[in-house]
Parts: sequence; structure tokens; C-alpha cells
Amino acid sequence: MNASGPRGACRVVLTTGKMSGNRAAYYEDVADGREDYYAETNPTDDTGDDRTGGGEDARGCWLGQGAERLGLHGSLVRGELSRLVSDLHPRSGELLGARKRMTATHRDGPNAKRISVAPVSGWDLTFSAPKSVSVLYAISDSDVRDGVRDAHDEAVSDALAFVERHAAFTRRGAGGVDVVPGNGFIAAAFRHVTSRAGDPQLHSHVVVSNLIQAAGRYTRLDGRPLLATLRTGGYVYQAALREKLTERLGVQWGPVLNGHADLVGVPEAVLAAFSRRSEEIAERMAERGESSARAAQTAALATRASKDYAVSTPELRDRWQAIAAEHGLTRTELANVTDRATPTPPSEVRLRQIVDHLIGPRGLTAEASAFAFRDVVRAWAQAHPAGATPERLEQLAEWTIAQPGVREIDRSAHGAVYCTQELLDLEAELIDQATRRAEDGVGIASPEHVEAALARRPPISDEQAAMVCSLTSTGAGIEVVRGYAGTGKTFALEAAREAWEAGGTRVIGAALAGKAAEGLQAGSGIASGTIARLLDELDRGHGHGLSRGGVLVVDEAGMVGTRTLHHSPPTPPRPARSSCSSETTPSCPSLRLAAPSPPSPTRSASASWSRCAANATPATSNCSQGSVTATPIRPSKPSPRPVASSPGRPGSRPATSWSATGCATNKRSVGAA
Repeated sequence: MNASGPRGACRVVLTTGKMSGNRAAYYEDVADGREDYYAETNPTDDTGDDRTGGGEDARGCWLGQGAERLGLHGSLVRGELSRLVSDLHPRSGELLGARKRMTATHRDGPNAKRISVAPVSGWDLTFSAPKSVSVLYAISDSDVRDGVRDAHDEAVSDALAFVERHAAFTRRGAGGVDVVPGNGFIAAAFRHVTSRAGDPQLHSHVVVSNLIQAAGRYTRLDGRPLLATLRTGGYVYQAALREKLTERLGVQWGPVLNGHADLVGVPEAVLAAFSRRSEEIAERMAERGESSARAAQTAALATRASKDYAVSTPELRDRWQAIAAEHGLTRTELANVTDRATPTPPSEVRLRQIVDHLIGPRGLTAEASAFAFRDVVRAWAQAHPAGATPERLEQLAEWTIAQPGVREIDRSAHGAVYCTQELLDLEAELIDQATRRAEDGVGIASPEHVEAALARRPPISDEQAAMVCSLTSTGAGIEVVRGYAGTGKTFALEAAREAWEAGGTRVIGAALAGKAAEGLQAGSGIASGTIARLLDELDRGHGHGLSRGGVLVVDEAGMVGTRTLHHSPPTPPRPARSSCSSETTPSCPSLRLAAPSPPSPTRSASASWSRCAANATPATSNCSQGSVTATPIRPSKPSPRPVASSPGRPGSRPATSWSATGCATNKRSVGAA
């Protein structure tokens, strides 16, 4: 897997996959020039020649409280990592945990069978320095190089300790329902200084064993809190690195974007010249017309080449210095990168401004309905251009959640979920509006028109027909429809639209994205546009097709922020009825909620979200820089990809029914949803 990724990304990349005993050598044997990329355990080859495969790259070293408990300190010895990923004590060979295999349902056409799936053996976390830091390391003298290397190693250790404090859990009991805190990670770190394209790229792979000790025995690490914490771990690494380099080398930083900042004084042309690996991936994705994070991962695997271990370190440094000078970073300019700034922590006044911003409308709840402690830590890391220690970031996060304007709305074994009072007040107002409009008596179609619309659609199911009857007869000013994707919500809306329009009622639609609006219009016949355009025209006093007695259908309302739903134009021509599809869970009797997909409160979805918080997890969005992806390490050959089984026909979505009130009810239990 590419270690550089987007230029300077503060990534924690979980790579690799299925490890057999022979495959484990991939991590440990690099000096012979094979595709053994991770564990460069020998500082020199047998001849003593200092090559890029050894001299610059560190021997593996043990990290984590779990490693300390096993008496693992200092450097790894060849073979220890292989034993660890096989659930053995790295030195004694003693079996640490039971080698249980899991089963899953694999479908091949109409056939289904249970297959054995190897358990995850570990997680490979890749901490990558900003490209400008890698360049500084690559072409500076030994004193600066030592300072950068030590700062990177310490920042990696700090970030792993942060993740360990907040994600070292295991699960016990029937079905793994009991979450138990563990005694820390068993981890091994390996530092590297080049990308596969031969560019300077300072990064470390930290292989975390999937075994964790709790209550006297070893079981599997609970991957859920680990994955949820990794993005913040990337921000913590970057903030710690900035703090250490500012303190030791007097460097100055540019703006922090998605947790990442580059050094002032390193030209953009130099960064581009040393980002060939990222360019390879981008070109591959462009050829395939892809843009997702998964596509980037696939492109990285498809384009990666073996490292060139035949080039000595002095030769490589000469090459890097020549390229840097060609693009404007000579020895003279390089000297100006250091000793230009002194650490200046934010003042008390500035800290107060930051915390007020975080708990305000444009802060922690600007893009999410709720937040966790890790989200607050990430926000504070972003607010420190010169960096900060993990302990300082956690202290500031504790101060933030203790503010009077913050409310705890849920708590689990993995931690608490918070919201701001300002957002809760807006949600309460929306609930009140919905309640007050329950008896508006609007958007009612005649039974004859409804029957005619249904009769023209013989394939319509009883549940879909019940939804249409409810939407066209209750008269509630605001009504929310919830249904899984593929259950015919849009098809049913087409019948409702026909019944409304037959009686002279105007129906328009709105969605967040233009393509979603096009899909709504194509599937239901409802003239649709974007929510942004609708609100803009309302703000300017235009009706955008809304009229008294009309119907507005808001598609995928669960993706619409509470503040957008609460938007009040100066002189709105009030629509008599709004029919929304949402991604929230029913919680208010006056709102019959229904959505095209399982509950996913990634945004403030409706006035009722905060009351659903016990069933939700605050979202953490991915970014091209500072992002986190994850792939487990398994100790076996790749198994056929399991397909989750569900009630109903093979491979189908869970059956969904529409109640007479218009609320879709999943036939599975809430716990299984």
C-alpha cells in the first residue's frame, strides 16, 4: 500500500491482508530486496553497505502497554513478528489466545454455504509525515535529520498511546455484548523514509496485534472503537509532530487543513516534484474514472512497484538535493526553513474564542448532529498551527465538553455522545412546529383520485398503497416517510403525486444534490430541484413553485442538517404540507418517520434526532488528507467474500412494510437492524 497517499496526508492506513506463516516474512525480511516492505529489521546488509533498504530505515521496535506486560522492549528480532501474528508469544512461542475461526455465509448465484473465515491477526497503522517534513529530512544535514527523525518517532509513539487510551477494548459474553477494557496494545513499529516511487517519504508502519489481554486472558481486539478513533489518531500524530519540530528546529507552519500542515519555506514545486507516488495513483484513478477512497486504495495496490534497494543512501540524497535545487530549494533556501519561529501557544483569550466557536453553530455541530470526545480532540488539533501534545489536546477537549452549552445525550461502554444546547433548542422548535401542524388539514386528495392512481399501478403492494392513502388523507402539515432503499418509496410517491395533482394540488420536490433531485423527478414525476436553490429563491422572496395548499417533498431528509430544515426565509409563501423522506428513527408521535435506508444520523436529520441518540453513533467523515482507512491482517489465504444473509429471498434487503399511518416498519427487531 502506498505510504505517501495524498501529498503529506496525515494518514493511518490499515493495509495488508491475509497472512500465512510464509506471508509473515513480508514484514521481517527486506534486506534481500524482495517485496518485504514493512519490517526492515537489519540496519545493513551482509556486506555492511548502507542502502535505502536498511541504513535509513529503523529496525522494528516494540510499542504499547500490552507489549510491556509481555516483557517486550527495544528492537525486534527476526521471527518475533511472525509468531505474534500467529497468536504466539513473540519470544517464548507460547500460545496467547485460542485460534478460533469464524464462519460466514457465502453466496454463489442461487447457492449458499457456510465458509470458514480466518480471524483478523492485526492492524497495520501507517503514520505518514507531511511531504515538506519528508523533504526537510531527506536533504538536510545530519543534525536536522536527527531532529526530524526523533520528532517523528516520538509523535508516532504519542499518537499510538492516544489511540490505545481510547480504543483498547475487547468483547466478551454471548454474542460479544459485554465490552471490557483491555490492558493495552501489543504493537511493533517500523520506520521508512522513501515511497515506492523513490521519493522522500518519512512514515512508520505500526502493526498492532489483534490480541488484547483483559481480566487475565487474551481475546480479540474490538475493532469498532479502534476504527472510530484512528482518524483522530492521525490528527494527534500531526499535532505532536508540529509541536516537537517547532520546539526543536524553530520551523513555521502553513495553514492546517484536515489536520495537516506543511512547512513554510518549502516551495510547492518541490512538494509536487517529490509526489510521484500520489501522481501514479491519481493517474490510475483518472484512467478508470474513479474518485472514492476505496478506488484510491485499489489504484495504490495496482500501481505499486518494488522498492529499489540497489541505490545507496548517499546516491539517493544527492539525487534528492539536485531535484530540490532544480525546483527552487537550494542549500541557502533550505537554511531559512529552520530557526524562523518560536513556540507560541494560544492565549487565554484565543482559547476562549476557539471553545465558543466549537460549541456554536459553525463548530462541532456544523456537519454532525452529535459528537464524541475524539471529535473534540480532533477539532483542537486543527486549532493548533504550531502543534500541541496529546495531553494538552485532551485537556482542552475535557474543558470543552464541560461548558454549560454542551449536553451529554448518550453514553456507552466506548464513551459518551454530546450535543450543544443550541442545536437541541432548534430540534425542539422543529418538533413543536410539526406538532402544531398535525391538524392543518392540507394535502388531502379525494378518495376517487387516490383509487384511480392506485388502480393504474397494479404492481403496487398493500404496504405501498397504505402509504399513499396515509399521505393523501391525514392532512398533517409535516409528515415523514421512512422506507429502506429498494422498497418502492419513489414508486408509491408517484401514485401520491398523481392523486394530488388530479385534484389541482401543486407538488414539487427538493433534494440536497442535483443528481438526487433528478432521481426523484425521474422516479416519481415530481418536478424537483436542489434544496439550496429552493432556499435561495425563498430568501429572495420568490415562491419557487410553492403555493398555499401545495405539497413539498424533501427527498433524503435524513441527510439535511437541522439548521437547514429550520431555515426561515424573510417572507416565505408557506407551503401547506411537507412530505419528507428521512434517515432518522421514529421518536415523536407527531412525526411518522420513514427512510430509504437504515438509520444513519450523519447529519442533523430532523427535530427528533437528539431523542434518537441512544440508537445512533456520531458520524466521522473521511477527507482526502488526514483520513483513515482500514483493512485487517488475516493469517490465511483470501477467503471468498462473505455476503450477509437476511430474511426473505436470498440476497434481498430486509423486508419492509408500510403501516396505515405511513410509517415503514422493518420486520426485523430493532436490535437486528
